[in-house]
Amino acid sequence: TLDQLEIDAIKEISDDWRDGDFTFDKYLGPAVTRAQAAISNDAVVDLIDDIDGRISSRVLRRALFSAAREVAGIDDDVSPEEGTILAEVAVRFG
Repeated sequence: TLDQLEIDAIKEISDDWRDGDFTFDKYLGPAVTRAQAAISNDAVVDLIDDIDGRISSRVLRRALFSAAREVAGIDDDVSPEEGTILAEVAVRFG
């Protein structure tokens, strides 16, 4: 589960990328639901494959890497599942 500090870190990066014209809260719920389903179904790599295949912008790819790194940095209690996701993001987008 994301805590408020993690959500704020992701939102800040999203706002920076979209210059404030992005409705972050509209997409948060569906994104969390999709990520949780991927974790439950042991399909995290497939989810990241899908994201990786749709994002060609180097700037956005770096922003995703930065978001993962920042979330990992502010979360002192990263679970093994979260660590796997963050590591996969780092490999693909870093």
